Amino acid sequence: MSAPIESCASTLLSEDCVHLRQLLLSAIGLKIATTERQLISLLDKTLLASCIEGEELRDCVMKSIRELHDKKLIWAVSSPPNNQTIPQECEKSAEIPQEDTNREVVYDVTHLGKAVYKSSIHIDTAGDVLREMEETLSSVILTSELHLLYLIVPPDLLFSIRPDWKTTFNP
Repeated sequence: MSAPIESCASTLLSEDCVHLRQLLLSAIGLKIATTERQLISLLDKTLLASCIEGEELRDCVMKSIRELHDKKLIWAVSSPPNNQTIPQECEKSAEIPQEDTNREVVYDVTHLGKAVYKSSIHIDTAGDVLREMEETLSSVILTSELHLLYLIVPPDLLFSIRPDWKTTFNP
């Protein structure tokens, strides 16, 4: 009981904030928090909030939101004044709107963002995986099961798997 207390730190800011971006993407996708205020309120309940100051926390959130937006994982919808409901035909914004006192920015996940948070693909490799899937889609050959095997092998294990080709080619 008399030993010194070890320090603890949040891992949300480690690895170039990838864990923070993953948390924000999941929170937006699951509709737990969809506005800046709600996202900051969510992070106020984490260890990260006790490690950094309030304004610095807001800056980290906004930086992460911009990075998610730049990777096309989320988009911004500017809500109408006075908290009216957002119309279904409201267009998604290509840019994150500047702060406006009458409007609150609501974030939503794109199709790619939904795929990333539901499949737990690493945020930084999501674009590469999408490009590879689009390339693969253009040359799908379903006459052999080998092609399906190629599709399900994770990219990071691609070169470590050594199949027994003799077994594979036997009819």
